[in-house]
Amino acid sequence: MKRTLLSLGIVFIMANAAVSQSLERPKKQVSLVSEVVSQLDKAIGWTLQNNGAWISADNKIPFKEYSLNKINKGRYLLGIENFTTIEARQVIVLDQIYSILIIKYIDGKYEFPILEQNWSGFEALKYYVFNQNRWNKVLPNSPEFNKPYAVNMNLLCSGTMANFNQKTYLFEIENHVQKAVFQKEESVSNLIIAVYPVEIAGNKIIRFKFYETLNKKELYSKYLLSYNWEKLFKSYYYEIKFIDFKDFTDNILVIDPKRLADIDYYLTFLERGMRSYDKENFVTASQNFSKALMVHPPDTAKPSCFLWRGKSYLNIKLFDYARTDFDSVLKRVPENQYDSLIAKEAYFERGNCNKSLYEYANACNDWQKSYNYGFNEAYKIIKKNCNIEGDSSLVVIDTEKAGNYFHQAMKKFEESKYLKSLFLFEEAWKSNPTHNDFRLPYYIGVCRFNTGDFVRSIDDFEKAYQMKPDESSHDFNLWLDAIVMKGKALQNINNQFQACEEWNKAHRFGSFDASELINKHCFAKHDSVEQDTTIVDHQSKQIEIGVSYYEKGDFEKSIEVLTTALPGSTDEENLLIYNYRASAKHKIHDYQGAIDDFTKAIEKRPSDQKYYLDWLRAWFNRGVSKYYFSDFKGACNDWKQAIDMGLEDIEALYYYNNKALQCPQDPYQWPVSNRCKHL
Repeated sequence: MKRTLLSLGIVFIMANAAVSQSLERPKKQVSLVSEVVSQLDKAIGWTLQNNGAWISADNKIPFKEYSLNKINKGRYLLGIENFTTIEARQVIVLDQIYSILIIKYIDGKYEFPILEQNWSGFEALKYYVFNQNRWNKVLPNSPEFNKPYAVNMNLLCSGTMANFNQKTYLFEIENHVQKAVFQKEESVSNLIIAVYPVEIAGNKIIRFKFYETLNKKELYSKYLLSYNWEKLFKSYYYEIKFIDFKDFTDNILVIDPKRLADIDYYLTFLERGMRSYDKENFVTASQNFSKALMVHPPDTAKPSCFLWRGKSYLNIKLFDYARTDFDSVLKRVPENQYDSLIAKEAYFERGNCNKSLYEYANACNDWQKSYNYGFNEAYKIIKKNCNIEGDSSLVVIDTEKAGNYFHQAMKKFEESKYLKSLFLFEEAWKSNPTHNDFRLPYYIGVCRFNTGDFVRSIDDFEKAYQMKPDESSHDFNLWLDAIVMKGKALQNINNQFQACEEWNKAHRFGSFDASELINKHCFAKHDSVEQDTTIVDHQSKQIEIGVSYYEKGDFEKSIEVLTTALPGSTDEENLLIYNYRASAKHKIHDYQGAIDDFTKAIEKRPSDQKYYLDWLRAWFNRGVSKYYFSDFKGACNDWKQAIDMGLEDIEALYYYNNKALQCPQDPYQWPVSNRCKHL
């Protein structure tokens, strides 16, 4: 069952354009964490020593004990803290942009700690993940000089990696973020960034510090009290030129809520995305195009944004996402304009996407349409891959080559060389794309699973499931394991509900492994899996069905089913039911009914922190329903309440800052002069 509330559908999605080359598959797996978008590699660390003198060092905070600063070996070279680089990256999960602050530093250990002998140094890192909007508070557009302040970064999650693996650490961070989002658990730690803009004799500098604390309000709140801010810089800090610090924050390119009413604001992100694309920084490019889509571009710009993002997704092997974006392009281009560059390129790229998904008939059809509309580059790929007689069938099949690749892949797999075997399995599939051998997607999924790429392994195991062999086949148990492994991948991103659904499915086919996993992870009070019908109780099933109807657009049926699930529901289920039922009522224009249901969702604040965001969104969504019900003041009050309590949703900030007091037909014609803040 989905635990994350969907928006009421008021988020306006946007679009893209350009010409591309024939796609080469990446030579390695790519994390969905972006490339470095901003970086600091130099700052001066200052410390007030216990002899009363200030001392400085490049990229490290010296010791307070002046005698230790004179020792030039072992751990004494590290100072209180140090860094080699401070990086900002980003990742998008469930349409939310998270910033990842990575501080890389030198650490080490002694072989004989007591004697302090045989020191070996290594690189380590700390990472902090938070809503990207927090950067707007770290350095406002017009900072006040000679006055310190502190910003609560309100972490989603954080971690430390000693002697980290350069090839896999981004996957580890990505998986931690996925878990934190789906699990909705409070972060164990919190980060406070203290900032001190200083102007001396016309020279502008920034002093800054990082304070990591336990995520206990009684512990970190002292840093946020204004009368303590001067004390934060009393004994040590880093110092950098103001312009360098500003460049660091500006390069992160955070969405500025105050600019959301600017019809051309999307160009800032579209152009940055195109530059990233040209540099082959495809993850960063895709995220910039997503930002362009979040800031309400005009309808004429939407196809362009979608096309560029689809091409970026294609390059990082997110084929289903890419195909969805190319579909979005073609839906937005009028049929009489299919000969436009953007439409014929969308057909061409969707063909590349279908080829990568081993759907060659669809690929050939798309390439043919692209060529028919005048995209000459499509002819080469049609000639190479398709039957030119017109039946759009694949002509390149080499079963012998496929068998050789499969044999080589299995050898690497048995040696636990998962990345190498992954690409060999893919080559086997490419050599015989019309095969129906579940083992190829199964082993590809296992390889990805073992390299920590859980999200994409789920799609591979689902492909294997769709290629079910005969139950008398000697490989049938291996096929069953594909279902079990899909459950394990879901569990690794903390989607426990769907994991149990998969194991329940495998159990029905007789999987002993699935039975053990169900007993271990899916029951609170049941002792065995003998009774299949108890694995998902009736109440949860009704809620799941109601949500499913909502997502299919059958809002009346969703309301009916969710209403039957109300009696005996838990507080958590109540929140889910009322939120979805309210959203369904809003969709059928029963705004008063929606307001009533959102109010019921709001009435009881959840005791479990992981449902707090859903509760905040109920405030925001009730405001939307009030807005459509012409209760403008009530709408603004609800949006303000949601924001004040911590909702950092771009759409919420947009509504609060930009929605007018009257509603013309076209949302883009709403004036921005009469905003909520004037009420």
